[in-house]
Formats: sequence, structure tokens, C-alpha cells
Amino acid sequence: AQFDFSFSGQYIFEWTVNNGSCSSDSDQITLNVGIPPTVATVGTDQTICLSNSATLTGNTLVNPAVETGYWTVLPGAPNTPTFVDINAPTTDVNNLVSGSYTFRWTIAGDANCPTTFADLLVDVFAPAGADETLNFCEVDNFLLEATFGATGTWSQTAGVDIATIVQNPTNSNVAEITITPGNSYEFTFTTNYVGCSADTKVVTVTSSTAPS
Repeated sequence: AQFDFSFSGQYIFEWTVNNGSCSSDSDQITLNVGIPPTVATVGTDQTICLSNSATLTGNTLVNPAVETGYWTVLPGAPNTPTFVDINAPTTDVNNLVSGSYTFRWTIAGDANCPTTFADLLVDVFAPAGADETLNFCEVDNFLLEATFGATGTWSQTAGVDIATIVQNPTNSNVAEITITPGNSYEFTFTTNYVGCSADTKVVTVTSSTAPS
């Protein structure tokens, strides 16, 4: 006999044999049936320019009563982002930094069947960061920092006295600055992302001399 199943679960079948006037005999078989879950699919890979958020899109569940879908981020991501709704096929993910992320949409159904999954690659080029104003007293050496993971160039864009700027590596988001107290300066970080427009962060610095 051949049977078609529409729902997962445990099924008990009984086979009975009758032979004329003899007593009948029967035997049972138990089948644990799992209907395979929906095949997981995702949208196209993304490049995110100058943002810390992305929208992830996976397919909806065919049998939501018995299936569960969930998003994960695979190892190797530059940080641990935050999902707005980890179980929603379409959801936002926040707190991204510059780098590459692989997000996985997994659909699980009956325990007797393997899960299905699909991966979505997201390359993020985060903003340079918010402008700042720094006021020091007798300080001649300090660090400037743009958004974590950002790449670009720090430069002096205002000030009579010429500061010394050291970036290591040369496209680092962090720069060591050496100045002369008693002067004001303006420094600008400009991103150098390929495929994205440039973004800037401006830092105004004043280092006062102590009263005589």
C-alpha cells in the first residue's frame, strides 16, 4: 500500500489477515513522519553605503503552524549586530560596522527532517562618524578616531600651526596627532570606500596654555 501524508506526526498502521474460518491475525507498524520544511531562500547580496543598518529578506513559511524561521550571523563578522526580529522573514539588522557579514535564514520543521537554509552576504561601508569639538589644556599629543572599521584619510583642514598626523596603517580610522599648545586646529577624516560616495568627520581641536 502507498500512503501520502499532508502533516507531520506519528501514524500507526495495522495489517490484519483473515483466512476463512480461522481466527484473524494482525500486526502494527508505527511511522514517524516528517514533512520537509519550506526550502529557504533569501534576497540578493547587498552593499550598504554610509549606513549602520540593513534590511534582510527571506521567504515566508509555507506551514507556519509547524515551522520556525530564524536569522543568524555566521562567524567571521566584524562585530555582533542586533536583529529587530530574529524570526521575521523580512527584518532590519542594526549596529553594523564596516566589513563583510554573512547572514543565514534557516527554516526548521519536524524533528525528523533536516533544516533548510540560505545565506545572504552584506558588505557594509559605515559613515565616518559625528563631528566633534575637543578642548585641551597643555596637551600636545592625542588620538583622533572615526567610526570603528572605517577606512580613509585624516588631514588638517584649518589652523595656522601645522600639526603632525600619523596613521598606521595609512587608511586606519585612528590617527595620532601632535600639536603645539596655544593653537586651534581642524582635522577631517574622509572615507575612501570603493563604490560608495565619500563621507567626512570634522574634529575641531583647541589646546590652551596654562595661565602663567
